[in-house]
Parts: sequence; C-alpha cells; structure tokens
Amino acid sequence: MKPGWATVVLGAVVGLVGCRAAGPAVAPQAPAKEAPKAKEAPKAVEKAKPLTPTTVPPGEWLSLFDGKSLDGWKVLKGDAFALAGKVEVKDGQIVLGEGMPFTGIGWEGEFPKEDFEVRFEAQRRNGIDIFGSCTVPVGNEHVTFSCGGWGDSVVGLSSIDDRNASDNEQTKIMSFKNNQWHEFRVRVTKAKIECWVGDKQVIDLERKGHKFTVYDELLPCRPVGFFSWSTEGGVRNIEMQRLKAN
Repeated sequence: MKPGWATVVLGAVVGLVGCRAAGPAVAPQAPAKEAPKAKEAPKAVEKAKPLTPTTVPPGEWLSLFDGKSLDGWKVLKGDAFALAGKVEVKDGQIVLGEGMPFTGIGWEGEFPKEDFEVRFEAQRRNGIDIFGSCTVPVGNEHVTFSCGGWGDSVVGLSSIDDRNASDNEQTKIMSFKNNQWHEFRVRVTKAKIECWVGDKQVIDLERKGHKFTVYDELLPCRPVGFFSWSTEGGVRNIEMQRLKAN
C-alpha cells in the first residue's frame, strides 16, 4: 500500500529538522577585554621650607654662612658705616675691610630673642683693634661681644648698665695674634649671658638686674651682626642653634 500524501509531507518536514540539527556548532565568543585604566598622575611633592633661626629644631645647628655668598646678610651702609671698608666673600670667609671706623654686616631675617647660641671663627687680618665682634639679642635688648678692642687688649660686653666692654664687671684683658683663627661662642638664655674664646669662658653674667645696650652707631647690626673697627677682619663658620627652654 502506497503512503498517502500526508505521510510524504510529514517525512519531508522531519528531514528538514534533522538537517538543521546536524549543522556546524557556533563557537562561543570570548568576553571583551577591559580597557586598561589610565595611570594616575603622581602627586606633586611639596618642597620643605628651608629652616631659619626661629624654626630650626632646638639642639640642631644651623649654618648662617655658606662660605660662598652673603645670602641672608646685608652690608651695613650709611651713618657710622658711610666710610666702611669693602665687604667681600673670599677664601671661605667674610672679609670686613678696614673702615673709618666701622665695617659690618647684619642678619636680614628674624632671630630668637633668647635661648640660643651663636658660634663662629674670626681673625684679625690687619690692624690692632676689634676684628669680629658680634651683636646679639638679649630679650628685647641687645648687646655686643667685643673681641680685641682698645688696641688689642680687651674682651667684654658693650654695654652692661651703660658701661662698655672696657669698664664693667665682665671686662677681660686678652690679645690676639693677627692672621690666626680664633673660635668664639655667645650663649643667651633667660637667666644668663655666657661667652667663650676657644675653650675658655670669658663671660658669665646673670641677666637679672642688668640693662643691656649697644652703641647707637651699631643699631644697624641688630638683630645679629658682625663688625670690625678701623681694622680688617675675617669671619667664617657662622652657626646658631636654639636651646631648649629651661
């Protein structure tokens, strides 16, 4: 018996379905790669502010002279310094040329009023008088540590109770050879003023009950300054430190 028309149609449909099922398999697609993240720009590093006499940590020495320039210092001019000698940096030192009578430099920035120490080296290059005296604050006042003054005979403080370095309770008799380096230290605390020449302490003075002043001519040296008097001097290795308050 021959199959009917419906059977033929059904068979054809089944054949088509089988052909589709046997077709090639579709490969799965790989997941898309993520785009690389942009690198963050490095943050700018803030430069540390340079230390100053009022910000240097207590006990840490700070150089005030780089041996090459007068950075931080001003050359004193006018009034008593109108006929000053030449100021120059030479051979790692600040040369204070012979003036009529003063030649000097002054610190341009701020400086502690007390609880500090200054140390430096100085030499008389030519002449017979003050070659590297140092003016410093004493609270709201100032005083000068004079070296080799009065014809190379005196070391002392000018002024204590209006009496200069040659005529007060701290006057010392001392002379210095020319062209020879000497080490000096000046320490000011709330209680005392102390000074040394090399290892020898030459000033040890209680501040209480005393007034401290500088000559009017030396007011431009404030807050810290160095000067020579009718003499050629040299100063080098100028350093300071803040002291821990007692």
